[in-house]
Amino acid sequence: MTDRDPERGAVDVLLGALTGTALLPFVQAIATKGGEDAYAKIKHVLSRKGRRRAKGEIKDVGTVTLVFPEERIVLRVPATMTATASEQLAQVRLPARRDEWLRISRDQATSRWVVLACDPPEELAH
Repeated sequence: MTDRDPERGAVDVLLGALTGTALLPFVQAIATKGGEDAYAKIKHVLSRKGRRRAKGEIKDVGTVTLVFPEERIVLRVPATMTATASEQLAQVRLPARRDEWLRISRDQATSRWVVLACDPPEELAH
């Protein structure tokens, strides 16, 4: 990408932010495979508190949320990703330059990924 590129792929941004971290294989997997349990892929890198929070979120709303502070991105994925959803996530584009936080989430009603400006996650606001 050059400085003139108006946007970047969401998965590319996340992969760059995660290089060398334990979550890198998870993001690679959800971007390339479908029909897999998202929680099962990340539970080994979560703290006990994080696992409880993720299980509660899955039970309450059927999603798993990951926060990428360096990139100011909140990624909310369905607990189980379909192949189509995975392929579509790889096509999500983000502005190359921005100051605001963005939330990437799957709108089940339209079967599309949605990118919206959002507030920083509560746990980072302190």
